[in-house]
Amino acid sequence: MNKKRDFGVTVSITFVILTLGMPIAHMNPQDSRPDYKNPRLPVEKRVADLLSRMTLEEKVAQLTCLWSNRPQVNPQTDFSTDRGDFSPAKAAEVMKHGIGQIARQRERKGPREGAKFANDVQKWLLENTRLGIPAILHDEILHGHMAEGSTSFPQPIALATTWDPDFIAKVFTAGALETRA
Repeated sequence: MNKKRDFGVTVSITFVILTLGMPIAHMNPQDSRPDYKNPRLPVEKRVADLLSRMTLEEKVAQLTCLWSNRPQVNPQTDFSTDRGDFSPAKAAEVMKHGIGQIARQRERKGPREGAKFANDVQKWLLENTRLGIPAILHDEILHGHMAEGSTSFPQPIALATTWDPDFIAKVFTAGALETRA
């Protein structure tokens, strides 16, 4: 019985000695994150680290833009439900390697629904792709905010014919305010 106890004490003491001898940095969970996720490092180092970790498929995905409501939408590129809500199941098929850009996520949605859709997409990308890279969300505002209920203004080339820079500034200020809302 004493041999078992002595062995257990020896193992415990050895474990404590080895643990205390380890550098503190290895015990800090923040130090285990990859360099590309460390905001304290220079951008060049973060980019180099990220690129070295990416597969070819992940790099191609970062060059890709999805637009869920465009006329040529198909099962290979659609990541929303029939109602236009974000679908995690479809995203798992379409964005399994991530995605570089989501275009016009607010189309056919009001501001609140557009924001919810964008937040759902970003959360999914951060939590469900290998590298957790968020997407660039892009909306057009060529003739106003592209969302349900927004004002549609003439395009800039048409507004230029007014020869009224103050009026044009008011138009795009209104469009910017709707977009921020």
